Amino acid sequence: MPLRLINPKTVPKDGYTYIEPSTGRKLGGMFSFTYVVQEIVGYRKGNGLPRDNKADASEDLDRFTCNRDPRLCYDSEMRVAEQVRQVRGCGSCGIVTV
Repeated sequence: MPLRLINPKTVPKDGYTYIEPSTGRKLGGMFSFTYVVQEIVGYRKGNGLPRDNKADASEDLDRFTCNRDPRLCYDSEMRVAEQVRQVRGCGSCGIVTV
């Protein structure tokens, strides 16, 4: 059950950042969700990478952000992620293991 951002208009304390899995490139920063999505799309298109459209990039940033800070997110049953225990982790994708 993937987590979703409660409010993409709220910038996390360390900004919206994203690490492109295929290259390890860090994108984003203290910018809006929409701006970082555009940055991801531009980077992917410029480098011939898949998922180079707004919908896919938005989904990827949403998931990446929720994996970094589940407190900003809710699950499919509309429970705030603080109530949901995560059991998997990935050192390069921002997933926090509890």
